[in-house]
Amino acid sequence: MADMSSVHPLIHDHLKDIPIKIWTGNMQDDVVEEVYSNEKINAALPPAAAKSDENSKYDIDVQGKEVFITFFYPDDYRVIACMTKHSYSTSIKAKLEQLYSLFYLIYQQQVIQRKDTELENLIAGVSAISSLDLNECLMSIISSALAVIPTADAGYLLLYDPGTDNLRLKSSIGFNHRIKQFKTKSGESITGQAFENGAARLYRTKEEIFAEMDAKHITPDNFDHLMSAVDSSALQAMMCAPVSFGGKRIGVLAVHQFYGKGQLTDHNLKLLQVFADQAAIVIHNASLYNKTKKQLKEVTVLSQQLKEKNELLLKRDDVHKTLTHISLQNKGPDVIIAAVNRMVNTSVFFVSYLEEEHFPKHQQAPFSYDELSFIFAKEKRPVFIEVVDKTKSSPGNYYLYPLANGTVFLGCFMLSIDKGLSKIDQITIEQAGAILSLELVKKQKLIEVYYKKTHEYFNELLENRQPEMLLAKGREFGLNLCGFVCVAIFEILEYADLKILEATVHLLVSKIKTRMNHREMLVFGFNNKVIILASFTDSAAGAAFNEEVHVIFKEWQSGRGPKMSAGIGNPYQGIGYIERSYNEAGKALYYLKTRHRSEIIQYENVGINRIFLNQPRSEIEAFSEETLAPLSAEKDGGSELRKTLFTYLSLNRSAANTAEKLHIHVNTLYKRLNKIEALLNLYFDNPEDVLTIQLACHLQENF
Repeated sequence: MADMSSVHPLIHDHLKDIPIKIWTGNMQDDVVEEVYSNEKINAALPPAAAKSDENSKYDIDVQGKEVFITFFYPDDYRVIACMTKHSYSTSIKAKLEQLYSLFYLIYQQQVIQRKDTELENLIAGVSAISSLDLNECLMSIISSALAVIPTADAGYLLLYDPGTDNLRLKSSIGFNHRIKQFKTKSGESITGQAFENGAARLYRTKEEIFAEMDAKHITPDNFDHLMSAVDSSALQAMMCAPVSFGGKRIGVLAVHQFYGKGQLTDHNLKLLQVFADQAAIVIHNASLYNKTKKQLKEVTVLSQQLKEKNELLLKRDDVHKTLTHISLQNKGPDVIIAAVNRMVNTSVFFVSYLEEEHFPKHQQAPFSYDELSFIFAKEKRPVFIEVVDKTKSSPGNYYLYPLANGTVFLGCFMLSIDKGLSKIDQITIEQAGAILSLELVKKQKLIEVYYKKTHEYFNELLENRQPEMLLAKGREFGLNLCGFVCVAIFEILEYADLKILEATVHLLVSKIKTRMNHREMLVFGFNNKVIILASFTDSAAGAAFNEEVHVIFKEWQSGRGPKMSAGIGNPYQGIGYIERSYNEAGKALYYLKTRHRSEIIQYENVGINRIFLNQPRSEIEAFSEETLAPLSAEKDGGSELRKTLFTYLSLNRSAANTAEKLHIHVNTLYKRLNKIEALLNLYFDNPEDVLTIQLACHLQENF
């Protein structure tokens, strides 16, 4: 109830002897409230509001024994006084103008209180939306707007999105989820028009609203979204105001009336515009705050990242200094690996691929040399691998970090990472990889120098000019050159480039040293060959050496190594026979090369072909071609006669077996053999002719 305590004494002084009851209210609200009664009249609630014309100040309505006088004031306010007919006729009738002035005080008090309430609501509304959190601010704007405009019971806020050139919904009350699909262009629909021209709009009836929402002003989709978002049949009125900041429109605020009592007035529209202007300031401030907050967050993240990077750089520098210090002490890879194991939070394995060594040596590496070779065959990049094979000794998750010198695979770090791999651990492995790569490359260069010096000594052995000095030097290499000696030569047949060839030779030497570490031998690489000079006390040990070389060759061919051939010379006693064994190994290799065979053979197994190894290739070809040329010259059936001849000789001149293999009748075979004899002028019943034919065919097949 309105507070009329300041007005009551005046009314009482003027009307204390008259039974009267007074109500007041706004005609647009259709709500009145009792403001005065001297308890001398028992009147019910007043009747429906009387209508006034522009010139009348009051209206008199007699109902039975009671008279209702309605006084009209600005802004559709009214004051209703109820009294008996008797009181009206005797005391009031002549004083209506005085009462109009008296009740003007009630109207003013009502207006002041209403303005105070509106101001309080406006202040409370602005205060409610004054959040620096943009999302929270946008959500509270509509609820605060409805508090400022109590006759409205639904609303929504649209903000302009330059990216899509649309007004997009940011918050709503009184609508269902379909309102989220509503988005309008500038100039489209009521809200779009308010945004375009910057003028607030009031529609007091449903008909006015729909008149502005015809097909010319709104798209069918947007109309459908609005109508399906609420019970449109209950729509009574609406108004909207542009949301502007600094002369720039940023959105539209709209409120609707569906079930509320009273009317939306021009005064309400002014309040909504004032609230919209205040909301614009709040939105702008919240947007700036969010932007600043976002920038601060980005700066904080960048600062943290810089801090972390700085820590990583310091750690990298510390790791580099530690490992470099160890490297300069030349204590070997095992000491470096031990240091790495102390630095990281997981177990670390390292495999030196070319040396066929793994560290720590007392533990089994989780991956074999062949597996690593397969994994890094194409790309030398770090990989994460999960081992699920239960037959493996170390199932789990691993991080493999390869080391390479160009295209050459040097080795690999293997880290168990079931507990994860930190950035610090990763940096430690990278630094250790760089240090170890230098160590391995340096070691490889030293080995190449060793090979060069060893090769020079080997050449001196072949020349055998100073036997005593060579014998003494041999003892330094662990050789007993007074006993039996034997030379074996491995030749790499395939390689992509010189670096890979060097690495392959080094790997083969390492394998030989590992498999034959009990032997007295000199082993070194030279170009695409690996040469072994072995010494032993008796000739029987030569057979064991031969067998070991065959085993190494077989393992290489069945494993990851490229194709190669190998020749083994015969064992002899004494330093003077080293050259002979070496030449024999070379001839055995030459024999395999002429036959294009990737095999291993000992010189003594070359057999009769040893006679021809020293013959010029041109002479061998000339003899073979001259002997068999008539068959090639035969136009009809020449190739058939050659096939018949070679098959006949390979089957030890058995006519039945030859005819069966060639799928011909034996008489046909005899006809062909007779023709061959006639063409070659050599005859199978002459032993010397048979030897000539056999030798020509053998040389052509093998050389």
